[in-house]
Formats: sequence, C-alpha cells, structure tokens
Amino acid sequence: MITVGIGVLALILYFTGQYVQAFWLIALSILSGSLALLKAIVNPNWYANERMKAGLEVDIFNPRNGIASLIVTKGILLTVLLFIAWRLADKAGYL
Repeated sequence: MITVGIGVLALILYFTGQYVQAFWLIALSILSGSLALLKAIVNPNWYANERMKAGLEVDIFNPRNGIASLIVTKGILLTVLLFIAWRLADKAGYL
C-alpha cells in the first residue's frame, strides 16, 4: 500500500509539473516495493503475520503459501513503476 500511496503523490506532482520530485518519489516507491518483496521472500513468517493482520487468508502450516501471488503482483507493479520512472527521468532532464 505504501508503494501505491507514494505513486499517487508522484502523480499529483507530475500533473503540477514538478517532474524531479515526482521522479524521486517513484524511485522511492520502487525501492520500498522491492525491499518489501525481498523481506517477504527471506522471512515468510513475517509475510504470513502481515496477511493475518490485514484479515487475509493464511495457511499457518505453510507460511510460504501466497508469496507467489505477491511476486507476480509486485513484479507487475514494479515494471509499471520502472517505465514511469524512465519517462519522468526524461522529463526531469536526467536522460
């Protein structure tokens, strides 16, 4: 959720013409999403506990269950964010 929230803030900055700030927020969003994915892969019990807190279904006997869907979801989201970062870097004058 943090990744999406940061992305929405970057979208607002984009529409106000503040491309440099929007780029860095997207970069922060990419970093945050990547680190959360890495933490879930390294520590599946943490991910299972977070799913329980959110009220989502959890297999207590196999905490790795559900990580595949996280990888696919984050993979798609990070791909989109990387494309947006590339476009913003061009508008901000970094490329």
